[in-house]
Amino acid sequence: DGILDQLAKFERAKTAERTRRGRLRKAREGKVVATRSPRYGFKLNAARDGYEVDEEKMAVVRRIFREVADGTTLRAIALKLEREGVPTPRGAKFWDRAFSRHCVFDDVYRPHSFEEVEAVVSPQVAARLDASKEYGLWWFNRRRMTSTPVSEVSGDGRRYGKRYSSYTKPKEEWIAVPVPDAGVPREIVDVAREQIKDNRRPSSAGHRFWELSGGIIRCAGCKRVLISRKRSKKKGGRRYEYFYYHCSGYDKYGLKGCDKARFASATKLEGQVWE
Repeated sequence: DGILDQLAKFERAKTAERTRRGRLRKAREGKVVATRSPRYGFKLNAARDGYEVDEEKMAVVRRIFREVADGTTLRAIALKLEREGVPTPRGAKFWDRAFSRHCVFDDVYRPHSFEEVEAVVSPQVAARLDASKEYGLWWFNRRRMTSTPVSEVSGDGRRYGKRYSSYTKPKEEWIAVPVPDAGVPREIVDVAREQIKDNRRPSSAGHRFWELSGGIIRCAGCKRVLISRKRSKKKGGRRYEYFYYHCSGYDKYGLKGCDKARFASATKLEGQVWE
């Protein structure tokens, strides 16, 4: 049994390595490596090795770029799409607030001239392109995913799984694949990127040590992770600070996301858990 286990482990590693080499070769040939879902606004062609523009979804992408360039906040854009009933890329109801940011900084939507594309692809790939057209760039081999086996004690014994982590590779290892132009003017893309380049998510982690952060405690209503929040109030010339845990679903989507809108006092809740 031990020998068979080692042979199976070796074969899995070889299969993964062959798959990785095949995908790298396909990308270097200027072909898109098909994933579970293509970039929003595109669809896979019949051969599943290239992108075609999905006009219905791409209209939403162009709208996002225009609104970001006009100064609309990412949260306001997501709320507008939700009110109008526009489904997310995976058909859900609520839009991720970070989705618009990912779109704006994704080179697949930014038009590149033939000369710019020619500089980052092989001569064989460039020879197949039309020099009079513009192209987006789909980057492959940008991130490396690693997994570590883990085990934990559960109610019926020991449970085994994997913990995943990833990191961004150096840009020299990225592989560019030209895709059809998304139809977003380059000046709009550049203005949109300039508008949100300095955006930072506000954090209250430095105000105190949050003993129940990191997914330790969850909402009883929707099972989402509770997040930390700080509130302050000025009274009698003094400023008072209050610390709470509350549902991340309510924070993102309001009562439609979770009807458990109560803010729980951090000090009281942490004391109850310790007891």
